[in-house]
Amino acid sequence: MSKKTRPIVVGIGGARCSGKTTLAKHLQRMLPNSIVIHQDPQELLPIHPVHNIRDWDTAPSAIDWPRLVEFLVKVKVTGEIPVHHRSYDHLNEQRDLPIQSEVRDQWVGTFKSLLAERATAGDEEIVRGLVEGFLPYWNPEVIAQLDMRIYLRISHDGLCGHRHERCDYYTGTLWHDPPNYWE
Repeated sequence: MSKKTRPIVVGIGGARCSGKTTLAKHLQRMLPNSIVIHQDPQELLPIHPVHNIRDWDTAPSAIDWPRLVEFLVKVKVTGEIPVHHRSYDHLNEQRDLPIQSEVRDQWVGTFKSLLAERATAGDEEIVRGLVEGFLPYWNPEVIAQLDMRIYLRISHDGLCGHRHERCDYYTGTLWHDPPNYWE
């Protein structure tokens, strides 16, 4: 008898540079059967009418919402999270932000215990989709597909410092913060 696949979709949101991608990658390494689903921006972001730059900050047009919703609905219906979900994150600087080994081991142990409980309780195989982005809680249809929501908070000074460390970002084209963008 084959196991039924049960998807669990987790939203990881917060301001830009708050640590969402880092948390998602750490969770992916600790959780079996998981994949990071980046909330990539639309291919062609609109141009801001005043600043004449790509407009990441207008939520209705920054993300291809129908495409993201369709993708998440398909994940929930089929229980399959395609590994080919396109993301450009691998082209960005990949800084290693390690977790203390005892903390990592504790969480890995906790997750293994939970999986062992589920294994004895039924015939389900759990897969996890970690939806990471700065706008996952803007669209009610996306929220409806999430089984769990995480929101990262960080101080203004912390955000500012992280942003100035990473002012170049690849999303299909190279983005460089214009002068005073963060401010």
